[in-house]
Amino acid sequence: MYFLCNICIVLSLLNVEISALTNHPSYEDSPSIREKFAKYYCYKLRTCTPGGDKVCGFDNMQTFLAEFEDLCTLYKINCEKRGMFRPIEAQICDGQKKYLSQPRDTIL
Repeated sequence: MYFLCNICIVLSLLNVEISALTNHPSYEDSPSIREKFAKYYCYKLRTCTPGGDKVCGFDNMQTFLAEFEDLCTLYKINCEKRGMFRPIEAQICDGQKKYLSQPRDTIL
């Protein structure tokens, strides 16, 4: 009986935690989170060394894909609050460029 009660308590606690997580609003919609995101990338920009390979970035909030000159440029855009880009694999931008370079009648 004691063992069964412990299982019931654990299951009810898990149910409370799961419902709390599903009812939580998206954390990226908050202006304070956006401000902290920008400040974080301003800090990274101060310690960044320009140059290097091009960087592919994705802004999940605006669903926008962009290719940047280098990592410092991505940091600068985020610092200036012109996006919330995160670096992603370069192959994704390469595939997007290839897709956009094809004539429209051959895409479909």
